[in-house]
Amino acid sequence: MTSPIEHCVERVASEITKECTSLKKKKDVYQIDIDKDLARESVDDTTALLLSKISSKFDNDSLSMILIANIITGTVCSQSTDLQTALGIFMMRSKILISELSKYSVRCSYNEVCLFRYSAAVHVAQNNDETEMIGGNKLMDCVCNNFDAEILSPNCKTCVHCLAMIMAQVQLPQKGRVVIPAEGVLKRKTIKRQPMQDRTQPVMYDIQQEVYNGPKNPQCQRNKQLLG
Repeated sequence: MTSPIEHCVERVASEITKECTSLKKKKDVYQIDIDKDLARESVDDTTALLLSKISSKFDNDSLSMILIANIITGTVCSQSTDLQTALGIFMMRSKILISELSKYSVRCSYNEVCLFRYSAAVHVAQNNDETEMIGGNKLMDCVCNNFDAEILSPNCKTCVHCLAMIMAQVQLPQKGRVVIPAEGVLKRKTIKRQPMQDRTQPVMYDIQQEVYNGPKNPQCQRNKQLLG
């Protein structure tokens, strides 16, 4: 025989499952930015109310409540939420850590992180959208040079040919959301999610290059005057 508390728990669990299912999004795009409002979209009201009754620290705007509710929604819907995907992307350099935390449903899987990177590359290549995704209209300097080097060690002497590169770029502000003047509404910028089976395919992209054809040793007039 079901006890009264078990009956109440079953009703609450059924309501949470129904609300989480209604929050399931069509997984065809990625958000390029994350904030509390976007993470809050995957929080069902019943879970938020239940957690607030457990502790006042789980209030309606607490990050811990939002994270727990996102884990529940992701588990019920069998797909990572925008917050879980963003947390995985923030740690994309650590495959082991992403995989371990994915077992606890805290973050998305490592394959999902790889698919996001591939989808971003395809978006830039197909839409010529590097002004929004990479550098905007800011100057990105890149200097390359090659040189010979000798490495001397107690064991041997090795001669190698090296290529060095220095790249610098002005940091851009977050552009995850843009305002459409005609409509006066806030719209989030997204990229299309590519099929998982295509993530190993090469992305063809032509980079605009400018070749310097001037003199090899240009004279600096200012230095010439100072030396003269």
